[in-house]
Amino acid sequence: MNNDLFWLMAGAILGVFVCAALEVWLHSRPWYHFGCGLSLDAKRKHWIQVALTWAASGRRDSLLRADLHETDLRGVDLGRSADGEKGAILNYANLHCANLLHAILVGATLNGADLRGAIIAGADLSSASLDGANLTEADLSKAELSGAFLNDAILIRVKLDGAELTGTHLMADLSEASLCKANAKWAMFFRATLRKANLSGANLEEACMMGADLSETNLEGADLSGADLSGATLNGARYNTGTHWPRGFTPPPETIKVEADGS
Repeated sequence: MNNDLFWLMAGAILGVFVCAALEVWLHSRPWYHFGCGLSLDAKRKHWIQVALTWAASGRRDSLLRADLHETDLRGVDLGRSADGEKGAILNYANLHCANLLHAILVGATLNGADLRGAIIAGADLSSASLDGANLTEADLSKAELSGAFLNDAILIRVKLDGAELTGTHLMADLSEASLCKANAKWAMFFRATLRKANLSGANLEEACMMGADLSETNLEGADLSGADLSGATLNGARYNTGTHWPRGFTPPPETIKVEADGS
């Protein structure tokens, strides 16, 4: 037997032993059976139970990549505990169209989570992290988001009317979003996209809007006192006599001043 044939046979035998060992190890893992043996509906029910147990008493299990789409989580407490334990870890979780009305998510992490169309109105997400999350067409009206992080998030057509956004990091895509009468004092909109967004009546005092795209944005009645608009694009942005600009700032000619009758 020449050397090449010997090593070929030895490699084949070794491969068989490695595959067998790997199969034994996989079957010994509980998550292997969970992933392979349950239907999608059963997996979802499992995650719902884990979430509710976490909220009620556990605060131990991770909800990483949990499937909670269309789940009713109204008023559920998934936030930081009274003794300082961290909020729920919901990174990359599927919360598409979930109902989180008035839910408590203080200090929770939802980085990369799918929250498209979710109802999060009145929820408390202060100090939560939603970096890279997809909140397209989600309803966050009157939600508490002070100190939250939503950098690189997708907030297209999101509703943030009356939301508390003090010190919130919103370096994100807010195209066509509605922030009517939102409190965004000290908020960070650095290079954010706010094309066609509704910021009417919003408090944007001392907000950082450097390099932000405010094209065709509604700024009627908005308070931009002390805001940093250096490098911001204001093509077609609308304002009126109720709009308060930063001291010494003159609206560029490409902006549109709306008269009292809306014309």
